[in-house]
Amino acid sequence: MTLFEHINQFLQMLSTERSFSRLSLAAYSKDIRNFIETLPSPELNQVTQEACLRYLDQAYGQKLSDATIARRLSVMNQFFSFLVNAKALTDHPLARIDRPRILRPLPDPLTHDEVLSLIKAARALDLSPQKGMPINRTLMLELFYATGMRVSELVQIRAGDYLPGKGLMVRGKGRKDRFIPLTSQAHDQLQDQLSRRNLSTVGWVFTGKDITKPMTRQRCALILKDLAQEGGVDPERVYPHALRHAFATHLLEGGADLMSVQRLLGHADIATTEIYTHVTSQTVRKSLDASHPLVKK
Repeated sequence: MTLFEHINQFLQMLSTERSFSRLSLAAYSKDIRNFIETLPSPELNQVTQEACLRYLDQAYGQKLSDATIARRLSVMNQFFSFLVNAKALTDHPLARIDRPRILRPLPDPLTHDEVLSLIKAARALDLSPQKGMPINRTLMLELFYATGMRVSELVQIRAGDYLPGKGLMVRGKGRKDRFIPLTSQAHDQLQDQLSRRNLSTVGWVFTGKDITKPMTRQRCALILKDLAQEGGVDPERVYPHALRHAFATHLLEGGADLMSVQRLLGHADIATTEIYTHVTSQTVRKSLDASHPLVKK
């Protein structure tokens, strides 16, 4: 079996067993092929520790970031483990190679006042005359901030995903469905949207000009930038994932437990959620520095 046939089998495994999306599969394929292009020939016997070291030297020579190199090595590591398990390789070529450790940067979440400014701007724009199919910006913000959902989840919401009086069923990463409860304001906004547009259960809640297709993630991001301009918030700080950060941070600051926030965000690993505890710790420290009499003195 050729190396490229093994790649196809690996990608098929990721698709069927780990429910990888089409975009994720394309990214994995690209990273593996980047490595193969550095080999003298695309043969299994060329996949060695020495070949990996040459690839690393080349990557650092191209001044690629540590994050990019770490991502590529992570993909290669998974592929090589697959080859070892399939008995195509006897030794894992990355087993004894040190890899860069990446410190995940802490998010800088939007403040409560910034989010309220965005919602105020959304309500004002939603009340103004519009041409074509109206976009319920207030609903978009309510769902982002009230649920912490990803933009890929929000734009895929259909009318049938709404359970009246209860919440939403959304499909997250790995095609995993999860239930998200809604605030009373989000319920009201969503029910109003559904009744005004008279959507069938298969209709998209958020659409572009073509109402038979869901809104794109790019269009959603542009709407948020416009709201930032209208609301007097720095547009560089406003993007879909920023509202997810704000949702998680503000919940923890309000006393929510970590495991509940993990479930609401749809994180497979609680370690991913724990990054927000560091953010809230920074907030507490700032309050201490600003308020404690000894610090002020």
